[in-house]
Amino acid sequence: MSVPDDKDADAREKLLLMGSATKAFDPQPEDLKTFDPAAESLARIGALWFRAIPPCLFTLHAARAGLLGEVSDEAWIRFHRRLRTALQIANRCTEGLGSRLEATEIVPDAMAIEKRAREIIHGLLKYELFLSGSPIQVRRDQKAIDPAMLAAAGELQALGDMFCSVPPQADPARVDTIAHAPDFSWIRAGRHTYVFERPQQAHVIRILHAEWERAGRRDGHGVMEVTLGELVDAATDKFRVGKLFRGHPVLDGALRRHGKSVWALHLNQVASTPPTPG
Repeated sequence: MSVPDDKDADAREKLLLMGSATKAFDPQPEDLKTFDPAAESLARIGALWFRAIPPCLFTLHAARAGLLGEVSDEAWIRFHRRLRTALQIANRCTEGLGSRLEATEIVPDAMAIEKRAREIIHGLLKYELFLSGSPIQVRRDQKAIDPAMLAAAGELQALGDMFCSVPPQADPARVDTIAHAPDFSWIRAGRHTYVFERPQQAHVIRILHAEWERAGRRDGHGVMEVTLGELVDAATDKFRVGKLFRGHPVLDGALRRHGKSVWALHLNQVASTPPTPG
């Protein structure tokens, strides 16, 4: 009866600890068609897409070391597909990552993080392709996972740990970050939040937001001023949007006039614009 190797015992323990990280994690190649890194929060990129790589790679290591017992061809291919897809998605997440991290003003060495993450991911993608081929093939006769690759995956996780706790309010503007209160007492576009204390202001924004939605969430599609006055039940026929919002930061920002009598929202444009310093 052979005595278990201490290294094998350590590896088994590590595998058990990391198993939960990959149990429900199974990104599919078709996900790449619709994946938009701009729609991912910095916290999710760091906590999910960067942290997922080490357990995915370690699963391959465990399979090659015989720690998983008999592995079917289907499972072998699934392990490689999961790692490859996770790496491709993580690579997408590095697009503009440095600028986003820099804009938080709380993550140091932002551009260096992007550069190093991209280097690691490209190296791991090249290594995974060497191991499995394209398309993925079952190559059980390949040597064990290079320890340097395992270390690189660990470094990628450490990079993700540097920004996985960035709070939503510090996350730079993303074009999809458009939200509002149920009663439209506030509306947010990227890192710009507008608060409406007057009910009539909120009512106007509600009407224009509905028009923006009807136009396919396209900026500049608005409503005539006279129609707005009727819809908000203004007590005077001299209803003026400019007067209602005079001095409000939304005016000429997310709320703009077209021509002499049409008002519309420009939420996408504002969402993609960083706030003015100070």
